Amino acid sequence: MADTSPIAGALGSIIGYLGSEVAEKSLFERLLWPERFYNVASIRNIVEMAFLMPMGGPIHKAALRTLDKFRSKGLYEGAMQGHMLGTAFYADTRLAYTLHGYEGPDGDREIRNGLWATVLRHCRYLQRAQALPQANADTEAKGDAPRLVRRTTQVVRHLQLWQPLSEKEYEKVRIFCEDKAAVTTMLAVFASEISAIIVAVVVGWREQSYWFAAYFCLPLFFKMASVPLSVRRGPKHPSEAKFNPAEGDEDLPLKSTVVFEISDYDHGFPIIEGPEPVVRQFFKHWGHPLRENYRDRLREIGGMALVVAFVFYFPIGLLSMLWVSQPIQIIWLSYQLYTIVAMHIMRLRGSSGRGRTEEGLARDLVDGKVAALKSEHGGVIMAKLESTPVERISGGQAKVRDIVQQHAEAIKLKRRTTQDSDDTAYEGEVETVDEKMEKI
Repeated sequence: MADTSPIAGALGSIIGYLGSEVAEKSLFERLLWPERFYNVASIRNIVEMAFLMPMGGPIHKAALRTLDKFRSKGLYEGAMQGHMLGTAFYADTRLAYTLHGYEGPDGDREIRNGLWATVLRHCRYLQRAQALPQANADTEAKGDAPRLVRRTTQVVRHLQLWQPLSEKEYEKVRIFCEDKAAVTTMLAVFASEISAIIVAVVVGWREQSYWFAAYFCLPLFFKMASVPLSVRRGPKHPSEAKFNPAEGDEDLPLKSTVVFEISDYDHGFPIIEGPEPVVRQFFKHWGHPLRENYRDRLREIGGMALVVAFVFYFPIGLLSMLWVSQPIQIIWLSYQLYTIVAMHIMRLRGSSGRGRTEEGLARDLVDGKVAALKSEHGGVIMAKLESTPVERISGGQAKVRDIVQQHAEAIKLKRRTTQDSDDTAYEGEVETVDEKMEKI
């Protein structure tokens, strides 16, 4: 039989070049944050992960770009050096917001990682805007008269966040938590490499090449190792916005709410309303890696080492084509083609967020349900969504202004009512004192 090693090597090089261009950076965000990205293990997600999310393909170029970002952010310089924001450890949405209804100083406009802003982005993918009925103003007029032509249907998504006053409020609500890796997280990680396991079994059983079968299982090993090596994440201290029902002020949540208008027109008109400390914590350091001791640094190094391992994974497989048998060459090349097709499907569909916490929260919200996020750091935060389709950009901007104005008027009304109640109570106290003085 003719030696096919040169042909296999040439085909592998071509496959590596083509496949490396399609790999997304979210692959390594998923690797370094398994608690968030493998958090929703529904049957649909498990099936899609099993067939479309293997990491045994030519992803070395994406790994190198990830390492380049680590270097440019200064993470190689030592413990508590450099910046995590904008790396695979802690992605940056690069969004900004405008705050309405807040009377204190506010010079910060960055959303940073922004969990709830990402949730609203996923709402766009899960909730298709229905086209509004054609209005007379949208028909093209004849002659020199101005024409108003509808080009798209936008959606104003108004998300409301609050902390429950009692456990009864979320007894029947689906709760999401990403503090620790659950059993479902490990199940999802395992399912994502089921295709590699099948190929490894075939190689070990039919070709008796156990070392190459072990090679196919390395991505699963790296993913499993990412769970114990995952960095600890903040916030370390609970949110200061938790309302105490013992205070007896039913209007407290409303009086302290503000409106965050997010500039993200590509995904509609997202608005988040809620208590200022509750919402703002997601725009600051919610989910940011903790960097307090040498153990945290060891976790960082472990995560970066896993990325380095994926840099060399494909080249080692390509080099091994020089001495493996022809059937194994065919199996390896076929599997690489399969992973490339899977990555193309994921990229064209925009399904890289499958299984992550934000996708699960968004799915409940677009279904009209109340969603809940639980954390050992900040208690429980509940959310509900109201979506309003609008005809054009100007219509969305007008709707946003209406929401902000209604919120401001509601706050003024509550303050006026509270002030009147306080004045009435004060007058009653004065009358009581006068009566006592008369009796004396």
